[in-house]
Amino acid sequence: MKLNLRWQILLAVVCLSLVLSLLSFQVQTANLCTQTVPASGGIFVEGVVGLPRQINPLLSDPNPVDQELVSLIFDGLTRYDATGRLVPNLAESWQVSDDGLTVQFTLRDDAHWQDGEPVTAADVA
Repeated sequence: MKLNLRWQILLAVVCLSLVLSLLSFQVQTANLCTQTVPASGGIFVEGVVGLPRQINPLLSDPNPVDQELVSLIFDGLTRYDATGRLVPNLAESWQVSDDGLTVQFTLRDDAHWQDGEPVTAADVA
């Protein structure tokens, strides 16, 4: 009789431990699914492997560190959206010639540098 009681207590402790561990796993999984909304402003820290050689997009070579920094600092004429489609960025629109050799971009009127100067064709060509 005493042995049977010990087994019942042991079984209850094991079941309680199992339930608590499953609840703990559930809480951890719920935290993984939570999305935080980024706030505007603050500090952005990016880790890169290697040393940057040139941050000027006109002079940067195929160095991946330079390309990463340039993509963080400068906007291109176009960009890819979340579905992988090419969409306007600095360009408002573009037209491809019939022979496919020339692309004419129209810049957005509201594209300005940080000092307020408008972005011109000379800036992006």
